[in-house]
Amino acid sequence: MKQLSLLRHGDAPISKKGDIYRELSSSGKDDLREVGEKILSLNINFDYILCSPIKRAKDSMEVILEYLPNKPVIGYTEELYSYNGDNLARFIQFLDEKYKNVLIVGHNPLISRIASSIAPESKTILFSTSMFVNFNLQIDHWHDHQDHRGKEVLTIIPK
Repeated sequence: MKQLSLLRHGDAPISKKGDIYRELSSSGKDDLREVGEKILSLNINFDYILCSPIKRAKDSMEVILEYLPNKPVIGYTEELYSYNGDNLARFIQFLDEKYKNVLIVGHNPLISRIASSIAPESKTILFSTSMFVNFNLQIDHWHDHQDHRGKEVLTIIPK
């Protein structure tokens, strides 16, 4: 069985420098610390983190890393910021088989679209900032993933 978790970046106000340079607000960092503490208390670990390379996503991942007892392998893909296609399963089906517990850190609307595509039929999941959702996927190989076959195990929405 594989586990997939999704995290939307923390709150990041609009920046005059441009969207890709937005920095986390202090409340965004606090919310992510709350999520990190909960992840730590539940002993959730990741083998691999796939993250958007955009500043607010990378900074969000760095906050969560502070709460992980292990240091997972980290990969980046611009597609977590820019993808507009319909084949959402591709983000899952091409993960390396050696990883069993994966965290994807990204942006809306894509992160909500991926979560809704994993959730049981007709469930829509809309991510607020710093929201975390963990799914059990009843598969042994990432390439076997099919839409609407995941079981939502845990949702963390900071206060």
